[in-house]
Amino acid sequence: VINGRTEYYLLPGQRAVVTGSITLVDVPADKDTVNFWAGLIHEDVRIDVFNDHVDPQPIVIGF
Repeated sequence: VINGRTEYYLLPGQRAVVTGSITLVDVPADKDTVNFWAGLIHEDVRIDVFNDHVDPQPIVIGF
């Protein structure tokens, strides 16, 4: 508990499944499909090059 609020975090080596959504506000021009990669990081944490795409989950969107 930090400042009266319960804070949840993963210890090194632990994994969790997170669900959510991404909203596209503009359709990329001249494409019928677009490939995305999405990741979730803790605020104030940087991603080094070697951690850039840990366990990527592909997102393919067709128009």
